[in-house]
Amino acid sequence: MSNFFKKYWKTLIFSAGAYLLWVIFCLIYVKFLFPDVMTHLKDDSWKPSDFAISYAASATDSLIFFAVVGLAITLISLRKPEEEKLATKIEFIFPGADPESTLGKFLANRISALACVSPVTKRVIAIQEISEANDAVKVLSKNDCIIKNIHNNHEYATDSMSFGITADEVNIDSDIIGEVNDIKILFDLEDPSKNRHILNGTQALTNSNREFKETFSLSLEPGQVVNYQTSAWLWQPLKESIRLSPPRFTESQQISLYNNTQHVIEFRVGIPNDEDLTFQVQPGRKHEFEVSCCSPGEKVIIHFEKWQLPD
Repeated sequence: MSNFFKKYWKTLIFSAGAYLLWVIFCLIYVKFLFPDVMTHLKDDSWKPSDFAISYAASATDSLIFFAVVGLAITLISLRKPEEEKLATKIEFIFPGADPESTLGKFLANRISALACVSPVTKRVIAIQEISEANDAVKVLSKNDCIIKNIHNNHEYATDSMSFGITADEVNIDSDIIGEVNDIKILFDLEDPSKNRHILNGTQALTNSNREFKETFSLSLEPGQVVNYQTSAWLWQPLKESIRLSPPRFTESQQISLYNNTQHVIEFRVGIPNDEDLTFQVQPGRKHEFEVSCCSPGEKVIIHFEKWQLPD
């Protein structure tokens, strides 16, 4: 219901009721309704004037007209905006954009993308090994991202969802400097047959082939929730930071940082719109922290500040 009707519904009902009573009085006066009333008040020979009859007919026509129009407007206004199709919503928000035009389709895609959010993303970052001789560190990353389509009546569908990783050139004894182990979407935790594995097998990264990217489609019904999981590891220079950038609006990132090395490592974490965190993690221990709302492109940056073997 529109704000106008919400604000003035009592006045509108009172006005309509008053006009209805006036029309009923006019119809009684011209003996169209309850003719005995006027016969009793006047006499049997009393007749209404032509003007009164014409006015009563006109008032009745106006009542019927406004009743029909008012009912139609009320039915239209009672429809909730969230029940409209996406194209209609875009027309309301951007009245100058034709939904069928290139601009209209662009706006529809962008708005649809905004409706795919992550209520929570769990990240496990494990520092597996530090090679001071090669100035490199081996990092394992596992992500479990809850993805939800917050549209109430519109499917979310994209052909450009992607996972990518690019390794820096490092000087280690092995030609393999990283691996992508898993990319999957869990639609039903109790029925594995409904789940989708994007990556078949393991994709190795080498100094001659340091980049991996996989693009795939995703379709979610209104309100549908899925788990999007990835797993990869790589060697990277110690001077480089670990950058975590969510591709969609994320309400919460729960990060567990494991130190599986023999070194004591001091970290500094840059958090969007908040102060940096600084902490030390002993060998075989972990440190957990949470990052609140992040927009696409905002990065959580984990810096290696210091590392040393225990005394």
